[in-house]
Amino acid sequence: MVTWDIQRGGRAWGGEAISRYQMTPEKTEMVGGRLYGTEEERLTMLALLLENLGADKAVRLGKASVWRAAVAALNEHENREAEAPASLLPEAERHALEAALLAGVREQHEALKALLDASSDHWGFEDPVYRFYHQSLKVFWLQQQTDTIVRQLGGLLPDRPLHPWFLQIVRQGTGKEFTTADNDRWTLVTRPIVEAFFHARFFLEMAVRYASVESPPRPLPSGYAALLYLYQLR
Repeated sequence: MVTWDIQRGGRAWGGEAISRYQMTPEKTEMVGGRLYGTEEERLTMLALLLENLGADKAVRLGKASVWRAAVAALNEHENREAEAPASLLPEAERHALEAALLAGVREQHEALKALLDASSDHWGFEDPVYRFYHQSLKVFWLQQQTDTIVRQLGGLLPDRPLHPWFLQIVRQGTGKEFTTADNDRWTLVTRPIVEAFFHARFFLEMAVRYASVESPPRPLPSGYAALLYLYQLR
């Protein structure tokens, strides 16, 4: 999946120039009154041009009211997605899911512990955070680690969606490709990458910490309660 770097002002491509050029459709044609043969080709070409031209020029085409309405609809969709409350579960179903979660944590404890160790050692934790402050593109490699953790966490209770706030944080901190333009807005681009990793690693650590729990602890420790929130069981 391509991560487009569309800014307000246009920009010339740097190291990604050849790969971007290779994404252009082989030929310009019109099918049924539309340029190119598929929606995917049209969207790709639009994104390529927007990277070169910038959003400021795009919004001057057509009516401003249309652009404002489109942005308002996007904001409404994102807010609704992020704020979507967990569906209320019958108490018996919630207890059953919590028991299944604990069983999954115990069953996968060895794999979870190995992943936590890899996310806590020099190369998996110390060095990536250093790379953020060193302004090194290697901090982008942290995204792969985050994706691995999220997949592992999702597999503990595969039929239960993860918390929408967590998924929003992960979505904003993954799928990014480094461009030279990122050096001029370093923290804006890379802080979400580090934040997503920190949240994912936190939940991984909590899963490992409470893997020895045979039944739900009472009263709830904060880390265990947070783990329940991750699976929308609280």
